[in-house]
Amino acid sequence: MSPEFDRRTGRWMLVAGALLAFLAVGAGAFGSHGLRARLSPEMLAVFETGVRYQFYHAFALLACGLLAPRFRGRWLTAAAALFVFGALTFSGSLY
Repeated sequence: MSPEFDRRTGRWMLVAGALLAFLAVGAGAFGSHGLRARLSPEMLAVFETGVRYQFYHAFALLACGLLAPRFRGRWLTAAAALFVFGALTFSGSLY
């Protein structure tokens, strides 16, 4: 694998992680300000759990993106893809 491949691989992970974090901040603000009056406390807690786990996935993706130039291999790319899938399915189901 060439160094350019690793740089591009890490770049998509960083972009995906930043995008997930950006969306989590927006969802958290929306939940805190827009949904507080509309949802029961139990459902608001479920929504907040989705936001929290989306942040965890975003941080994991950012870590993968930072490690990608240093560690070559398909395992890191597969892990990053699974973090994206996990954020979409788990947090998405809670939203």
